[in-house]
Amino acid sequence: CHLAIFELGYTGSEVGKFLHLGPTGVSLASRRGEKVLKADPVKKNEIIGSIEK
Repeated sequence: CHLAIFELGYTGSEVGKFLHLGPTGVSLASRRGEKVLKADPVKKNEIIGSIEK
């Protein structure tokens, strides 16, 4: 969720609709994703690189 919202520009409600999550679920998933990506910046770059291809 974090990448979709903060890197790709989707809104939280768009992400929630796609994943069948409510606002709280999107928020929690986004925060978890942010923690994971901050802990492993190389992984973040790999993911973003594969999305942009």
